[in-house]
Amino acid sequence: MSNDSLGKVACLLYQSTGNQTYLQTAEKIYAWVRKNLFNTQTGALITGVDWNGKAITDTAAYNQGTFIDFATLLWKTTFNAMYRDDALLALEFGKNSLTKNGIFSNSNTNLNTWADEMARGVGNFVTAAGLWDKYFDWINQNANSILANRRTDKGITWNAWDQKTPNTDLKTNAFASAVAWLQYTPAVKPSNVSGIMYITNKATGLRIDSGSSRTSGSNIVQWGANPSLTQKWLINQSPDFSWTLTSLQTWLVIDDPSGSAQNGENMIQWRSSRATNQRWWIDQQSDGSYKIWNKQSQKALDGSRLTNNGALLAQNDWSGADSQKWLITRAG
Repeated sequence: MSNDSLGKVACLLYQSTGNQTYLQTAEKIYAWVRKNLFNTQTGALITGVDWNGKAITDTAAYNQGTFIDFATLLWKTTFNAMYRDDALLALEFGKNSLTKNGIFSNSNTNLNTWADEMARGVGNFVTAAGLWDKYFDWINQNANSILANRRTDKGITWNAWDQKTPNTDLKTNAFASAVAWLQYTPAVKPSNVSGIMYITNKATGLRIDSGSSRTSGSNIVQWGANPSLTQKWLINQSPDFSWTLTSLQTWLVIDDPSGSAQNGENMIQWRSSRATNQRWWIDQQSDGSYKIWNKQSQKALDGSRLTNNGALLAQNDWSGADSQKWLITRAG
């Protein structure tokens, strides 16, 4: 499904550059795919259209998955609910119609990366939509089957995840799909803060806001509640169970500059590096609010009781004050 793959590239270029032309191109590609290849009633995605304009009506996990991932990227980029609804419908079709008892499995040895795009599509969508309660057990079911049927000598699993992997030689990338699925399967079900969220200070009611600057090093601010992308944050868990907070406006993450341990240090946004100064622990408090504190500095995010739009976001030693407590609510 080359259309979806190129559409995803256009989305990523837009996220990196802010150039609207890339986003417009991605939306045009998606509109064509949705009109010509996607069944908006069943969620099925057909393979394509041949040179003579005839539909190729086969369905496959790879094509289904890359469409889910494309729709998810556009949803995160525009927050247009149509993309979210399409991704969910396509995921349900894949889960219910392209599996055997819920498990992706295809023993055709001519296949290569048969379901790796499904792994990415499912993982990225469920993360963004915060649907781990609904899909974690199913995702984990596939992961467990992959592990149970791997070759014990090399620890690799072919595309038939519900069958023992043969000891015969197969193409190297015939094992990629299983690896991708394991990559997107959390060790434990993520908490309910996972997904696209608003983060609101308990003391002031201001939200954490990225502002409009896409420049690494620009300040994170606080602002009165509004539905703009600057106030929507993708909260995603890392393998160490810490979290990254990514702005849907700038695609930069909240960063403690240089891992500073200084009280009152203003937080900035920076391109993701996965460094510890960009990772945060999120702990629920007895009143339902959350303490958000930096993995490297151990300091807590603090609204500093500032009530003006544009007030900077700081870090301080944890005191338990309401200015250091945050309400995390799902956006949209």
